[in-house]
Amino acid sequence: MKNFYKTVLDKKLTVQIERFDEGIQVSLTGGDRCHIGAVSIYVPEGPVQSWQRLGHQEGELSRLWAIKLGECLHVPVCVVCGIHYDHLDAAGIKLILKECQQWLKQLCMILKQEAD
Repeated sequence: MKNFYKTVLDKKLTVQIERFDEGIQVSLTGGDRCHIGAVSIYVPEGPVQSWQRLGHQEGELSRLWAIKLGECLHVPVCVVCGIHYDHLDAAGIKLILKECQQWLKQLCMILKQEAD
């Protein structure tokens, strides 16, 4: 299992990636409270399946990560996402999404190089 860390708005975000014989499992969590907010599964031969807990907003993020990592690595991907910041406004959410998208691009390159 590999762990990656990033600080956004003075809080630690963590990505844990576990490689299986066929596919990877990704956990994207952090902020003030780690939890399970959404889960997305990508398989090359079918549509992405996503589930989001009521009142949570991580579904789009977990879906994006599952699709991009799956397309980059050509393997099944399961992404569990749970990021919570207390008292976060719309600008803060936008910043976190931007930082996570940039991080995803970097991790795709790293994981692709390791797989080659």
